[in-house]
Amino acid sequence: MNQAAVRDGGKSSNATHQSQTNRVSDITQQWFLTEPLLFGVWMTHRFVPNPQIRTMRSGRGLIEFNDDYLRTLDSKTLREVMKFEVLRIILKHPYERRKPKTEMAWEASNFAIRECTSTSLKMPSAKSKFGKAHSGKYFEYYYDLLCGVAAEKGDADSSWNDGLSGECDAESDDGCEGDEGNCDATGEGDGEGGGSSLSQKKNGNKTSFRDFPNQTDSDPTTAESDSNSETASSRAPKPDDYCDAELVGSQNAIEWDYDQFQCEVINDLITEIESSNNWGTVAGSSRELILASRRPKLDYRRVLQSFRATILASSRQLTRMKPSRRYGFQYMGSRRDFTTHILFAVDVSGSVSTKDVQNAFSIVNRLFKYGVESIDVIWFDTKIRCEDPITLKKARQQVAIFGRGGTNFQPLMKYLDEHREYDGMIVFTDGIAAIPTPPKRNRRTRVCWLFNHEDNWKTLHRDLELPGMVSAFVYAD
Repeated sequence: MNQAAVRDGGKSSNATHQSQTNRVSDITQQWFLTEPLLFGVWMTHRFVPNPQIRTMRSGRGLIEFNDDYLRTLDSKTLREVMKFEVLRIILKHPYERRKPKTEMAWEASNFAIRECTSTSLKMPSAKSKFGKAHSGKYFEYYYDLLCGVAAEKGDADSSWNDGLSGECDAESDDGCEGDEGNCDATGEGDGEGGGSSLSQKKNGNKTSFRDFPNQTDSDPTTAESDSNSETASSRAPKPDDYCDAELVGSQNAIEWDYDQFQCEVINDLITEIESSNNWGTVAGSSRELILASRRPKLDYRRVLQSFRATILASSRQLTRMKPSRRYGFQYMGSRRDFTTHILFAVDVSGSVSTKDVQNAFSIVNRLFKYGVESIDVIWFDTKIRCEDPITLKKARQQVAIFGRGGTNFQPLMKYLDEHREYDGMIVFTDGIAAIPTPPKRNRRTRVCWLFNHEDNWKTLHRDLELPGMVSAFVYAD
């Protein structure tokens, strides 16, 4: 290729980039007059091209885009994609919701946004994929749901969707009835057009779901069709690619990470909009979710890790296997072994459900991942209901317990006075009981109150955070 051709190609690329930037600029100028929240949040990020991605994504203070993808969008669709991405930023998913499974994080984010806004994009809703019972939830709920489905059914099983109710069939709009914004302008369901990760591929009379990238299909017609089709990475971008979590989810969520500065900037803008009451066309349900997003998210995982760090104990042991740093093997070296001793107390009163109790033991299982070798478990209602604690040296799925009376925390405080060997105690409870008196003789054992729900934590945690005590709640939504 001669230099003139290279220059012409560069000019063409620059012209394409400038053309798409101008289109975006026109929309943001309209937002300046009609959508102050969307405009303000958009202006906190730099809009930059990135040919390595397929559609549009946000993170690290950037909104990145592919010129070729924007060129496939008409003005209305471009505006919808921009709005959807700005709502993602407003809810702070790229700055508070980093997850190890990025494709599922992207899809969970899409579900959460769809629950608070209507859109003409063919973005699947939770109702269309999982059924009506799963609508109206939040990001973490959908992420856990997606992970659970993947773990239970496996990549090669395409029949799991048969058990889900309420999905939008590709040839019918019945599944979309009553779901605001879940059907496009023609009244057809979101499933049509291949926009979602549950979109269907027709091969003769056979329909296969492409929920997972490694899914296999033994049908010869399907295999032949797939072999002749373009691969997702090589084909030209299409308008619905932004809605396809399988296609773009991993690359669009890979840059997500916790960023307190960006969160504060967004929260300040939300506060300004709330003060002026100038929300533009942002719906009432969206406003409630946006305002709620300003509250700091108290994640029990972080609290437990911090709590564990404060109670971490170690013992020094001499050993010939490790040389002294000063004298070598002339003298014995030393090592330190963790000796943290934790007591886990589970509220089994009548006001705590069986599901809550099961959740408590799932918390115990997670603690073993933090390096704790063993945990003593007791359960209580008005009194401690076990003669001796159960010592768990490995994670268990089920433990036989009984109780279901009222709730009294004072026996726990007495138990700590009588067993001062514990470095920390974690109490799983709904918190509905009289405020206890702290242990009189045992001042070293720290206590963490772990509430079963955020509402109980908000109401009761201040009364229970006595000296040496902290609190958190399990469902960090």
